[in-house]
Formats: sequence, structure tokens, C-alpha cells
Amino acid sequence: MIVKAPEGRWCDYCKNEWGKVKYDGPGQTQWHLKARTAAVVLCISETPLGKNNERAYCAEHRAELSEWAQGEVWPLVDQMEYAKKLDPIKLKKELLDNV
Repeated sequence: MIVKAPEGRWCDYCKNEWGKVKYDGPGQTQWHLKARTAAVVLCISETPLGKNNERAYCAEHRAELSEWAQGEVWPLVDQMEYAKKLDPIKLKKELLDNV
């Protein structure tokens, strides 16, 4: 399911990319300024293996996730619909085989 991100939610990819920085004393950190990018959408997994995981994306990362090799575009909505149709048992076996 894709919904509008709540106000104050930051992009998970930006937080992962930029991380936290130290400030004013030992052990005190805050998110890097570039990590504080407002999320525009919130994707909530509806697959048995996803267990309602949430991912928040800013506009830039949402577009990046939809563009595949050689300029092919696969929108997030279509990606999530495809994932719902996958057989969870077969998928889990494939994941374990690739470890």
C-alpha cells in the first residue's frame, strides 16, 4: 500500500545515505541536514514476508526506485502489486538458496 507520508517523516534512503553527525559534546548526535529530507510517500508492505514494513521515500528517491536499467520505468505501485502476487514459500526458498 502506498500512502502520503505523514508530516515530519523523513526519507529512509536519505537517512541511510547521510547518517548522523556529532554535535555539542560526547555521545550527542543529530541527523545530517541532507538526511532530513521530507518524505512524500510511505510504502507499507502487504506481503506475508514483508510483515507491514514501512519505507518512506522523498520525491527524488521515489523516482530513482522506479527507473530501472536502460531507462525502463517500473512504478512503485506496479512493483508492490507484483510482490503481492508472489508465492511466499517459493520466494523464501529462493532467498535461502541465494545466501
